[in-house]
Amino acid sequence: MRYSVYWGHKAEVGFMTSMLRAVDKPALWKVAHAINNMLADHPSTAGESREEDWRILFVRPYSVLYSVDEMSRTVHVEQIKWVGS
Repeated sequence: MRYSVYWGHKAEVGFMTSMLRAVDKPALWKVAHAINNMLADHPSTAGESREEDWRILFVRPYSVLYSVDEMSRTVHVEQIKWVGS
């Protein structure tokens, strides 16, 4: 069963800011869809664990900070940052 993935305001703004600057917008949309699919399919193993309940996932050109709620089967994307290729 897949998880529901929710992007917080900070994550949405981070992604959209990078989209405004991007030359190859379709490529970044593909990366965003790949991130969503990875987190919906296997969020507990997709990234690396961090302090508390946070995890970080690197899908170039982004890093994604997120948490997983196993009880409700939801993933909360807190932040997405451009880290380069």
